[in-house]
Amino acid sequence: MNKAYVVVGIVIIAIALYFVFFAGQQYTFDSGLEKIDSFWQKQDLKPVDLTSPLKVYAAEESKLVLLKSDLESFQSSLKTQQDSEDKEKLELLTETQLDLVSNALLQKENFESIDYFDSTGYDFDVLCSSIDKAEELQTNLVLQKESAENCNAKLKAFSQAYPEEAKKAGVDSLELEEALDENLLELEDLIKSLQVVC
Repeated sequence: MNKAYVVVGIVIIAIALYFVFFAGQQYTFDSGLEKIDSFWQKQDLKPVDLTSPLKVYAAEESKLVLLKSDLESFQSSLKTQQDSEDKEKLELLTETQLDLVSNALLQKENFESIDYFDSTGYDFDVLCSSIDKAEELQTNLVLQKESAENCNAKLKAFSQAYPEEAKKAGVDSLELEEALDENLLELEDLIKSLQVVC
């Protein structure tokens, strides 16, 4: 009988400790930012790196995928936290950082396609046989432009609403490069020409 009480007591204590240390964890903005920063540090990256196409090109895709996964897990953990101003700030910050990483992954995909066409010297026969790849690149470049515009809008909104926190997080002056409409139109015209002659 006494053993049963001991076992029940241990189970109750274990459940209580779980809720204290895991389920009930509440992040302040500073402690949440520290957690977010640790994800970037783990991959030897900084948010500013993803605003530079050259650094995105050089970044390992696997690191970006792991970073995105960590940020998504953190975003999910915030949902269990009680509503507060700190929670709202962290949710917005995490969302902007996820947008940065998603845009970088899209850029990586586009760089791969551009490298493929560069390596062929834009040979007419290769272009004709790879028209699907060219159309996919055009679609992805438009998506990248829209993604960059959305991310820039969120970064600006966060910085205006929470200037101190934006500075702490190092996102107060971040801005993604947006593709020029003229370049997208040139690619669209090229693909239309290929569709006629191929």
